[in-house]
Amino acid sequence: MSLFDILLIIWLAITAFTLLSLLRKKKYKEAGRVVLANVIFGGILAMGWYLPSLELWGYWTLPLGLLFFFYIFVRRLPKFAPLPDRNQLLRLAFMSGIFLSVGFPPVPLVVAMFGGFIPLLWVEHRLSESQAINSRKSLFAYGFLTFSLWNILTTYWIMNSSFISGACAVLINSFLMTLPLVAFHEIKKIFPRAITYAVLPIFWLGFEYLHFQWEIDFPWLTLGNGLAMFPELIQWYEFTGVLGGTLWVLAVNISIFLYLKKGILHKSWKNGWLTPVLIVLIPILVSLFLYQKNKAAPNGERVEVVAIQGNVEPHYEASTISEEEKIRRFQQLAAEVLTDSTDFLIFPETSFESIWKFDIGVEDALTDFKKFIRVYPDLKLIGGISMYAKVQDSLPPPNAMAYTRGEEVLYYYQKYNAAVQLDANSDTIPIHFKNKLVVGAEKVPYERWLKGMSDYMELFGGTAVSLGRGEGATVFESGKNDAYKIAPVICYEQDFGAYVGDYVRNGANALFIMTNDGWWDNTSGYRQHLHFARLRAIETRRYVARAANTGSSAFINHRGDILASTNYNEAIALKGTVILNNTTTFYVRYGDYVGKLAAVLSMILLLGLFFKRLVQNLKMSKTRRT
Repeated sequence: MSLFDILLIIWLAITAFTLLSLLRKKKYKEAGRVVLANVIFGGILAMGWYLPSLELWGYWTLPLGLLFFFYIFVRRLPKFAPLPDRNQLLRLAFMSGIFLSVGFPPVPLVVAMFGGFIPLLWVEHRLSESQAINSRKSLFAYGFLTFSLWNILTTYWIMNSSFISGACAVLINSFLMTLPLVAFHEIKKIFPRAITYAVLPIFWLGFEYLHFQWEIDFPWLTLGNGLAMFPELIQWYEFTGVLGGTLWVLAVNISIFLYLKKGILHKSWKNGWLTPVLIVLIPILVSLFLYQKNKAAPNGERVEVVAIQGNVEPHYEASTISEEEKIRRFQQLAAEVLTDSTDFLIFPETSFESIWKFDIGVEDALTDFKKFIRVYPDLKLIGGISMYAKVQDSLPPPNAMAYTRGEEVLYYYQKYNAAVQLDANSDTIPIHFKNKLVVGAEKVPYERWLKGMSDYMELFGGTAVSLGRGEGATVFESGKNDAYKIAPVICYEQDFGAYVGDYVRNGANALFIMTNDGWWDNTSGYRQHLHFARLRAIETRRYVARAANTGSSAFINHRGDILASTNYNEAIALKGTVILNNTTTFYVRYGDYVGKLAAVLSMILLLGLFFKRLVQNLKMSKTRRT
C-alpha cells in the first residue's frame, strides 16, 4: 500500500466521521457543505495525481486553480459573512470577479472592465449601511473572493512554470488587491461622504504604483493593462501611461455605480446620467483624435528587421538540445529571409547559455554568429543570452556563487539574463543586464534580509539564488553617427512603462523586445504579454520589434497596431520594417507621476485615518475613566 493510498483512507475516514457527527446533530446544511467541499477536494487530488503524467499542462492549471478557489469558498468564506443577505452579497462579489476576468485580454470584452467594480461597490455600500461591527472583516472576505477569482481566471498560466510559486503569486496578489478596498471602506466611516468615492482610485493607484517598485513587483493585472487590445481607445497613454487607464476604469465604474445607487434607492433616474456618459466618451474622443493625428509614420529612418522565433520548448527541449544544433536552427531560419539590406537580426531571450563575460566572443556561440553576420555588410545582431560574470567587489553580494577548487574559493560570480549586440563592422560587444527580474523564477525578494527563504523558493520550483541585476536601461548604438539607438528590452522589463521610458530618455528610438513566453505553454499568458507590448509603443511612440522564442513574435507601430505577428509553436523568421522616432512623449519625460501623486495622497489619508482613530480611542478611554 502506497503513502497516497494511506492518506486517502485517512481522509475518507475523517470525512465519514465528520458527516456522521453533523447528521446526528441534524446540521444538514453543514453536512451538505462538507460533502460538496470533499467532492471538490477529491477533484483536486485526482488532478494532482493526473497532471504529473503530462509533459505540459496547458489550460489544466485553470480548472485546478478553480477547484482550489471553490474549496476555500465552500469551506471558509461563509464564516466571514454573517449578514442575513449573505448569499446576495456573495453573488455580487462573484459577479465582479467574472466581469473583471472577461474584460481582460485576451478576451475582447473590454466593456466588462467598466462594470467590474460595480457589484463589489454595492457590497461595500451594503456593509457600510449595515454598520456591522465586523464589516471590515466581511468586506475583506468578499473582496478576496472577487480578486482571487480574477487572478485565477487571468493568470492561471503562471502555475505552468512553477505550480507552488504561481499559486502563491495568485494568493498574495489577491490579498494585496483587497487592501485598497478595505482602506477606502475605513475612510468612509470618518471622512465627509462628498470625497469618499474619490478615495478609492487614490488608494488603488497608490497600490499599483507600489507594485511597480518593490521586490515582489507584479504589475500584470494593472487595470490599465485591460485596455491593451484596443489601442484606438487609449492613445492618451502617451500623456498618462497605463495608470491613466486605471484611473479611467475606476472613474467609469464609480460614476455608473453612483448613478445606479441613486436610481435604485431614491427612484431618481432622470438626473445624473450625463456624468458617467461624459467620463466614458471624452477619453474615447480624445483617443480617436490622437489615433488619426498619428496616422502618418514618424519622420525617422526606416530599418529592415528580422525577428527569429526559434521555437525551443523551454521545459524539456532546451535542456536536451545542444548549442550546436540550436545555432544551426537559428542560422537556417535567419538565412531564409536575410538580405544585404537587412539592418537588424533579433534573437529571443536567453537564446544561448553559459557565456562568460570575460571570454565573450572568444569560444562561444557568439563567435559563430560573428562569422555568420559578416556575410551581410550592415547587419547588427541583438540577442538574449545567459551570462556569467566575476564579482569584482571584495564583499560579494548575497546572490553571488562561489567558484571553488577543492575547499578553496577562487572567486565569486553571478549569473545574468542579458542581451548583447554583435556588429559586423565592430569588435565591441555592448551588454545590457536585465534589471526587472521575475519574483521566484529569477529573484528571491529581499534576499539580503530573508536569506533562509532561498531554500524554500527552490523547493517550490523557483530559484535558490537571485540573478544579477543590471544598473539601468542600456541603449545599443550603431550605424552612421550612431543613428540607430535600440532599447534591448528583456521579457518582464516590457511590463514596466516608466522603466521602458528610461530607455527612451537614454536616447532609444526603437524598442526591441526579447522574450520567452513558452514557460506558460499555449495559454492566454503569451497573448496577454504580446498585447502589453502595444502599450509601450503608445506610451513612448516607438515602433516595437518583438522576438519570442515560443509565444508570438511581432512588429508593432507607434500607435500600438500589430503590423505582423507569428503563431504559437512555430519556428519562423519574421521580417518587418521599423521606423525610428526621436520625439519624446509627456509620459516618457515625467514617468508614473499619476502613481507617485496617488502614493503620496494615500500616505496622507492613512496618516489621517490613524490619528483620527487615535483621537477617538483616547476620547473613549477618557470617557470610561470618568
